[in-house]
Amino acid sequence: MNRLCAVLASIILAFSAKAQQIDTLPFRWLSGLVVIEGKVNGQTVDLIFDTGSNITVSTPSTDAFASIKVTKTVLPTRDASGKTTLLSRAIIKNLAIGRFKWKSIKGISAPNMPIMNCGPTLLLGQDVIRTLNWKFNFTTQQVHVSKQPWTAPQEASIWAPKWMYNKPYVPVEHAGGTHLFLIDLGFTGIIEARDTVWKQTNKSSILFERKGITLHGFTEPYEEKLFLSDTLRIFQTISTLVPSSQEPATPKIGAGYFKKKANYLVLNHTNNQIWMEDETIQFPTIELANIVVLWEDSQLFLSTKIKGDVEAEVGEEVVSISGKTGADFPHLCAFISWWETQGNLGRRVVLKTGKEMVVQIKKVNDWLKQND
Repeated sequence: MNRLCAVLASIILAFSAKAQQIDTLPFRWLSGLVVIEGKVNGQTVDLIFDTGSNITVSTPSTDAFASIKVTKTVLPTRDASGKTTLLSRAIIKNLAIGRFKWKSIKGISAPNMPIMNCGPTLLLGQDVIRTLNWKFNFTTQQVHVSKQPWTAPQEASIWAPKWMYNKPYVPVEHAGGTHLFLIDLGFTGIIEARDTVWKQTNKSSILFERKGITLHGFTEPYEEKLFLSDTLRIFQTISTLVPSSQEPATPKIGAGYFKKKANYLVLNHTNNQIWMEDETIQFPTIELANIVVLWEDSQLFLSTKIKGDVEAEVGEEVVSISGKTGADFPHLCAFISWWETQGNLGRRVVLKTGKEMVVQIKKVNDWLKQND
């Protein structure tokens, strides 16, 4: 009898989910980005979930793989760093994510975005994301997708984003001032803004030099200052000791903030609501490496360093890391996967100049104490 009741309950739940148009899909992390599997014109592709992009983006290799039509129309497109490039219009005839389907999506094709050249990939933008409601479970790495809005717990702090150019912004209160920040899950960091927003000149900080990844390729080297914000407030959500970055870019909140802050993130587009569940107030401590290496065109290069920590220049060619060379990896994603899963601590990095460095990993608080 109990078994019969369980079977009946599962059937009822299945019919209920179908009636409400709910699907549950796995996702994975790729260098801090959320990746979901989908189908484009019947072909399986990776979908990078990017709330900071107002439009869906493909690449020439994905266009060829999935028979995406690319027109001669060119569009001026600006990435989060402010750089503008002319890109081609791409028409995606059919897109499917689980049970949900779209037709004739007018996206763009971008040839130079390194993270998308690892295989058939789309950058999923707000032209698709905003048509559904999404509930991410960071513990199980699943996303629940629904046409109907989710119901917020009574204790949830509801964010009501302001939409500009089809992108969501929320007011962040800090040090007596309030500024709009983009909610950008295509940004792998935690939270960043210009110095005029932070006004943190009296804070202990870590100064990085780095080359970043944007829609248009790797950036030129720039400086980024990292410090701990005392208190950040977004509507009724309060966070303390948040690792915050100061650099010349659009103020934004990245995937790293939500992944560290809570177990669940809900994007309720039907009601224009965002909230988190099972969240913490004091931000968890994060770890940082003194140097980071990246891959481009079968070569390795130094992409990030703590300023003054090593005698090397960002962008300088790296011959090997623990015996591995750039030729050992078919593309950037293969290198990132190796870098993230094999453990970085103690790796020996050999530069083309013959200099050697060792990767050190410490908690951000320890780096800050070292720099005091």
